[in-house]
Amino acid sequence: MITATDISYELLLRGRQVAQARGLSVQFIQVEPLRLPFRTASISLALAFKVYCYIPSRSLRIQYLREIARVLQPGGVLAMTHYTKSKSGRQSDNGLFPYPGHV
Repeated sequence: MITATDISYELLLRGRQVAQARGLSVQFIQVEPLRLPFRTASISLALAFKVYCYIPSRSLRIQYLREIARVLQPGGVLAMTHYTKSKSGRQSDNGLFPYPGHV
């Protein structure tokens, strides 16, 4: 089962529309990222796309990572993107990533 989560109801609604149009079976859940509604060790793969960079403090980012670690199964995988800027203030321009600003 694929479960998509987001804090934004509007993004989940759009995702549901796209999934239905493509005939995909996806469960959509609105969540607070610091309190995930999943059992401990119940997720095999977590994909976090542009979440970490919007968490406002170091202590909350640590709490977020601990919450993901809680729900991941032993040996589970976290794939995470993070929006970055170069020292010049521009989006990442190192040429290593296909989408500037995402690592």
